[in-house]
Amino acid sequence: MSDSFDLDRAAEGLASAWRAGAQPAGLRADVRPRSLAEGYDVQDRLIALLGHAVVGWKIGLAGRNFYRGAGLSRPIFGRILAPRRHVSGEDVIVPRDASVTIELEIALVLACDAGPVVTPDLIESAHIGFEIVSSRLPDRQRIGVPATIADNCVSHAVVLGQTVDLDAIGDIAAHAGVTVDGHLRARGLRGDDLPDTLAVLGHLIAHLRERGQVRRCSGVVFTGTLTQPFDVAAPCELAVTGTGSALRCRLVPAP
Repeated sequence: MSDSFDLDRAAEGLASAWRAGAQPAGLRADVRPRSLAEGYDVQDRLIALLGHAVVGWKIGLAGRNFYRGAGLSRPIFGRILAPRRHVSGEDVIVPRDASVTIELEIALVLACDAGPVVTPDLIESAHIGFEIVSSRLPDRQRIGVPATIADNCVSHAVVLGQTVDLDAIGDIAAHAGVTVDGHLRARGLRGDDLPDTLAVLGHLIAHLRERGQVRRCSGVVFTGTLTQPFDVAAPCELAVTGTGSALRCRLVPAP
């Protein structure tokens, strides 16, 4: 690779877009990460520039079909920031005049910082939760995986719901639905579209170990979508059905 990639300018451009809640025209060639490693380098710098506490991790492209379809050997990973973590029943501010993508996920609350492998005492509780996805870059379906990673894996916010039985995740996915203003919009994924919850947690730990950050694996981990992702515009109310656990939130457009 050439030496033309400008890590600082890439991170600064994304940080400005995060603060403004708006999309820039795109990343020019000299500030566009060209590899997964460069994408994660930009993400690290972006998080430092934003200055918010990291309270967990999100896993993207978590189902085997999704990450293999992107030409990857494992999912991709971003941070959950303290101001963007919500609990069921709260309002979530989303960008005005833009749609966001909704995913129903299993969220694992970790009992301690992760060691080198997944152990039974690592997980304190499992919950259902929403991830709300919104890219700071235009046309996120075509910007490429490194740029998606740089943009904190296009995470906007998460909403943590009630606890669920970790051993019942297959049944949850089979029966779950997501409603918008009372109307069903999404049902559960199946087969290799579904993430293997503990396996993707192991992928996260391996990724952080490679980057020398494994002791930062703490807080809550959103482990990938159980339902077909869909786009929606605010204002609206989201809720989950068929899981036996409560989860709802209201999306409110930014002023």
